[in-house]
Amino acid sequence: VGKWRLLSLFPIGVAILIAVMYRAPDIVISSEGNVMMVRDGEIGYFSTLRKERFVREQWAKHFELEDSKPFPREGNIQLSDEGKISCDRRVCRIEVGDKKISYGSSYDALRRDCAWAEYLVSPKKLGRKFCEGVPKDVILYDGWFFEKNGAVAFSSGEEFPVTSRDVRGWRPWSRAPD
Repeated sequence: VGKWRLLSLFPIGVAILIAVMYRAPDIVISSEGNVMMVRDGEIGYFSTLRKERFVREQWAKHFELEDSKPFPREGNIQLSDEGKISCDRRVCRIEVGDKKISYGSSYDALRRDCAWAEYLVSPKKLGRKFCEGVPKDVILYDGWFFEKNGAVAFSSGEEFPVTSRDVRGWRPWSRAPD
């Protein structure tokens, strides 16, 4: 009985270590790109409080948010970690860590942000050549991307975001990988 107790300490220790090292993502985007959440401690800032209510409620529960607030229609929100959310009527610019993300549905506003953003996020289908002619690489997360890969999570300190497809893998009923 003594050996088994000692052996059981190893998986318990690993589980505690994993729990302590877990860091919730800073930004989460729904599987269709309709809702984006920027997490600032125990506050979740949402691109909208009108769409995908179930998804928003699950995020709030999972990330243990105390409050859910909308992105500003126009204006800025200063985040506690020196990041910010800046919105006008057509697009929001999110700066968290070293990530610069432009989020919206306006083709004109998103095209203007091709020069500024590292990532362009829109539920609309923009196409691979949307930012053609811009001297830097911009990563597009548009309707085509969400259709294929699902939800996205950005974490500061991580080079690339994680998609739900990365986590679940390819399934026979999923769209085949490229």
